[in-house]
This record gives sequence, C-alpha cells and structure tokens, in this order.
Amino acid sequence: GGVIVYVGDSSTDLAALLEADVGILIGNSSSTTVIAEKWGIEIVPLRRRGQRCFDGAGGSGSEEMTLWRAESWQEIDDVLMELDKRWT
Repeated sequence: GGVIVYVGDSSTDLAALLEADVGILIGNSSSTTVIAEKWGIEIVPLRRRGQRCFDGAGGSGSEEMTLWRAESWQEIDDVLMELDKRWT
C-alpha cells in the first residue's frame, strides 16, 4: 500500500514513470520529450501542480498519461514533503 514516486531522466525511464503513482521527469531530455509527445504523454511542469489535480495518480483516467517535469532536486524534495503530509 504506499504511494510510488519514480524519478527518471531519460526515455528509458518512461515505462516506469508512467507505472508509478507519480512520475517525475527531471531535466530537459529532448529525446524523452519527443517520445512522450509521439505517444500522447503530457509533461507538466511540477511547479504547476497546484493548478491541476495532483492527487496522485497515474493509473486513473487521464492522469495515467501525465508526467511531471522538475527543474531541480529541491523541487522534487518539496513535492515529496507535500505528498507525505497529504497521503499519510
């Protein structure tokens, strides 16, 4: 039962990113972006999580084809703290 958060930085991480409850792409890999666009995967800046439903979930509805893009490890740490408060 816990929440699975996967952080990846390349196109080889796409399957795991999509399988996780929260998939976070770090950095600006152009090959990952091209492949994601080809397969209809939306990549949303992590800083916009307050403007969208951020209840978790890859695996339910349209959220399963959404990944989050982080610019830094600090941004990821902030999200993990937020998720810890929300889901525990």
